[in-house]
Amino acid sequence: MKKIITLLLLPLVLAAAPVYEWKFDKADGSKIIAAQAETQVGLYGKLAEDGGVLCNSKDTCRSNYFPPKYEDFTVNVKFKLDSDKRNGGGNTLFAVAFHSWNRRQMSLAITPNSELLFEYRNVDLKNTKNVIKALKCKSEKLQFEANKEYNVTLTSQSKGDLKIYLDGKLVAGTADSIGFNDGYIGKIPAGYPLLYLGRDPRYPDRVARPLNGKITYFCIEKGIKEPTVKTDPAGHLLINANSGNNFSAPFQLPDRPGKLLGSFVKPEAKFIKAAATVACELKNDILTVKFHCPTAEGTKVVTHRDLWSNDNVEFFIRPDVKKDVYYHYAADAKGNTYAGKNAAQTVKFDSKFTVKSKIADDFFEITMQIPAAEFAELPIADGTMMTANFNRMGKTSGGSSGWKLTGASHHNKDAFGTVIFGSRKAYFQKQLKSSVERFSKINAPAEKKAACQKLIEALQSNINAKGDDAKYFDILNHEFSKLETAFIQLALAGKSILIHQTDTFSNMLKPGITAVALTEVKDSMPLNSTIKIPVVISNLTDKHFMGQLKATASDEAAKIKDFRRLPKNDLTRAITLFQSLELKNEAGTVNYDPIVPLHLNTIINIPPYQNVIVYINVDSSKMAVGKHKAVMLLKPSYAGFAAEKFNLEIDVKNVDLSKVYCDSINYTHVHYRTKGANDVLRFLAQAGQNVIYMGVPGQLRMYPEVKADGTIGKCDFSRYDAMIDDYVASGMPLERVKLGFFLAWDVWGFKNCGLFHKNFPKAVKLYFAEMTSHFQKKYGIGLDRIVFSTVDEPSGKISDKKSSMYKAWLAAKIIKEANPKYLTKTNPLPSQLVKGIDEDLPELMKYYDILEIYRPMFTDKLAKKLLANNKTIWTYGIYGTTTAPVVYRGDLWKNMRDGAESAASYWHLEDHAGGDGLCSIDGERSRADYGSLFVDYDYATVISSRRFEAHRQGLEDYKLFRYCKNRVKKGSEQEKKLFDIIKRGAQGDMYTMDKCRVELLEFAESLK
Repeated sequence: MKKIITLLLLPLVLAAAPVYEWKFDKADGSKIIAAQAETQVGLYGKLAEDGGVLCNSKDTCRSNYFPPKYEDFTVNVKFKLDSDKRNGGGNTLFAVAFHSWNRRQMSLAITPNSELLFEYRNVDLKNTKNVIKALKCKSEKLQFEANKEYNVTLTSQSKGDLKIYLDGKLVAGTADSIGFNDGYIGKIPAGYPLLYLGRDPRYPDRVARPLNGKITYFCIEKGIKEPTVKTDPAGHLLINANSGNNFSAPFQLPDRPGKLLGSFVKPEAKFIKAAATVACELKNDILTVKFHCPTAEGTKVVTHRDLWSNDNVEFFIRPDVKKDVYYHYAADAKGNTYAGKNAAQTVKFDSKFTVKSKIADDFFEITMQIPAAEFAELPIADGTMMTANFNRMGKTSGGSSGWKLTGASHHNKDAFGTVIFGSRKAYFQKQLKSSVERFSKINAPAEKKAACQKLIEALQSNINAKGDDAKYFDILNHEFSKLETAFIQLALAGKSILIHQTDTFSNMLKPGITAVALTEVKDSMPLNSTIKIPVVISNLTDKHFMGQLKATASDEAAKIKDFRRLPKNDLTRAITLFQSLELKNEAGTVNYDPIVPLHLNTIINIPPYQNVIVYINVDSSKMAVGKHKAVMLLKPSYAGFAAEKFNLEIDVKNVDLSKVYCDSINYTHVHYRTKGANDVLRFLAQAGQNVIYMGVPGQLRMYPEVKADGTIGKCDFSRYDAMIDDYVASGMPLERVKLGFFLAWDVWGFKNCGLFHKNFPKAVKLYFAEMTSHFQKKYGIGLDRIVFSTVDEPSGKISDKKSSMYKAWLAAKIIKEANPKYLTKTNPLPSQLVKGIDEDLPELMKYYDILEIYRPMFTDKLAKKLLANNKTIWTYGIYGTTTAPVVYRGDLWKNMRDGAESAASYWHLEDHAGGDGLCSIDGERSRADYGSLFVDYDYATVISSRRFEAHRQGLEDYKLFRYCKNRVKKGSEQEKKLFDIIKRGAQGDMYTMDKCRVELLEFAESLK
């Protein structure tokens, strides 16, 4: 009898169904047809008695017309071999022919040497000897046994990566691969493409490279679906007494750091192939963490350097996701170790963990044994959930890789993965028990609680049936998320939209069951200042929300029919509204970083079950001293949402910052990449960026020609003038403008005259004299408002005349000899001042007025030496889109504490080496998303970010500090009180800094 086999969809409501899936049932061995109803793609073959489609030199299996045009795809094929011996030409698992006679074809086969081999070939149809593209990807020799089922997964993306997995383990990979769409280029004969199982169709008139076995399962789906194995199929890791040999999925390889700080390059295929795995086990209160690390082709394990320079691994564990504390264990292949306890700052602790290392020809293993009592209370209960991560670094892995990608920092604890101790079912039972307890405390009518009760009962049933099945882990977690949302709505009497306050500088915005609707916000600020007050608006429904948020002077405004004409006062006129945008970074985690003005200063859009941060920007420049009140009204535009409101009160203190000036410089290319007054320059002027980064004169072609006698040719300052004119026209008062030149004499110099030329000092003296005189005469900008930076991040020793440190020293010496009043600045490479603090620093201080210190390498010893010699301290950082906003604001508070100036710059304002900053995965080989602003040069437009606004608030904080410092006596009790506030702020999070800002404001008011 003939049997029709239909393509079966997975019977999980919440799981994504494969597009093409064949499950070959048992049959009587007769010829069969397998068809899929929607696409009518049929498979013609013969079934084995015990299941699976037969493949040999006589029995073949193929499709009719096969239509997918996916740019990225995943193939899963399960098979059994009749023999452990390979055919002479190999055993084909599957092939897709886009054209006849191997003119355009892809295939995956087991070679005679037991390797998995993927091939793609595309030739010129007019001249088949001309190969347009040939792609091969082959594994190492593998072990295949007869009558044992194997699962091979292949993922591929057009112009992206191709990976081959055997039973979940990555065995081969390459870059610049193909998708199904690539096979459709050019002519396609009628009836093609064709899918073949168990044979190679390169010779349509005969069977080539037959499998000699059977295919038991075959599936093709759109998108990259990398396999997970054993305890890690749902993105989590199970840890118990029997999990020591259950290794995780291969670590993921992010773009790795490039030579420039903050830059990234894409990993090579050989490192993808050598991805690490990890297994964990808990026995007798000892946690064993075993890293298996294959070594990439052409690399050797490094053990002769320090821990962080050798091949090494890291284990992070965060026992309680509600707390910031996490533990950090690291070891290298030599056996060196490190342990740290991390919260607000890292503290090294005396751990009792031990390490064993094994190094083989093609891999190394590091096994940690950690007393569980170091990070958790014992015993660890069955079902306990923690978050953790595992990383591998070194030359054999091509840099950094991790079980979970965390972005630029391995310490991004919010991106750690889930680990379950004991059993999954116990974990879900604990969650459900907690949910039931919270549900019982919700005060709501019985009829409204009944719906939640049904959800609880259904969830309990699913946990009992499927709680230990790894495939259902994410599905059950999703059910808990739905239950939590139902609880919130129940607790909030069915609210559909919720305005609340949470940590808006994190990315965890979803309201919890204890969330309460915001009724009032109070804040205080000085005169002539700005603050941004963040609130979160959450859409608790499955409907899209659109509405308008407005400030009004009347509590009765909700009754006014015309929402366009609400009563105003000084506070409402001082308010502008902004909204966060949701980005996903390279770790795949949400980052609410970009900030955009609301359309009409009112309109808000929120997708179902999503959250947005709304920033209430208040400018006190036109407000009087005293308390100002307003009502913030949220009016929905769609049915199904109720109007919401909360009160806003701003207390403007009698502390005037209008005459308090703080220098702020940041690296930006805007000034010479855009022409004329524009949105970007206005934005920077309003943000107080008063020091114009003049860029590199060599880039601007501003250096004159030097004649044989050392005199200089005609000087052209028109480009500089245009930059100053544009900035002043954009709103920066001319009297506030300062100029920051980056000379880069180690790269650029005068025409025909470099740094070491005999005429160079004379040319510098003449050029600088003419240039500074020009700025003084035309703009009134004197020498005290011009800063000359020489060499970027000089390194090496001054005693080495080939080093960039010597070039920086020589450049400053030449400048000071030309005129001792010229202001000079340098920013030595981070490690150089620490190493050369006693030898090189005194030499630098002879010729430099300003030392710009890399903030992560800032030390008290260094600061004391500089301040004792009356040197000015600036600081800088190298940050990116994944850097926390607290870092940007915290740098200003640390500068207050350490005696540094308000110039706390960072690289870079808008430089996105990968392209646009909104995309964390662009860039062919290299990218660096440094920018804290999102700028389009074509349109000269800009939007801000949480990070820039944090820096901007830090500058406002510094102004308040300077206001106070100028009014207290050195060594007085008032000064001690001032620095007590500053020290607490410098050590704290955003909430602490904001609290200290209010204290600082009250202290400033008391000084009157």
